[in-house]
Amino acid sequence: MGNLVWKILGAGGAVLAGIVANKAAEKALGFTGRDLTVDPQDPDSPLVDAIFVILVTGTVAALARMFVQREMAKAYRRSTGHLPPAVAKARAKHAKA
Repeated sequence: MGNLVWKILGAGGAVLAGIVANKAAEKALGFTGRDLTVDPQDPDSPLVDAIFVILVTGTVAALARMFVQREMAKAYRRSTGHLPPAVAKARAKHAKA
């Protein structure tokens, strides 16, 4: 498996992470008791609620993406015996720093 396969897996992982993030954000916002219909782009929405919605959804999305990417990299390493090219390159770059 090469870099192309990793890019294809990455695209699929991004879609999966998005689905997971949306579901998780809905649940997280539901626990807060806040209005789930707040549109952060609507100037008539309360600013505090808009900021809260953005913070929750952004954090959940970033966490979901990270977990999906880590699991995909683990699966790639199990099947090939080495890390995906992009991950190996980033690791080497950080090791030099």
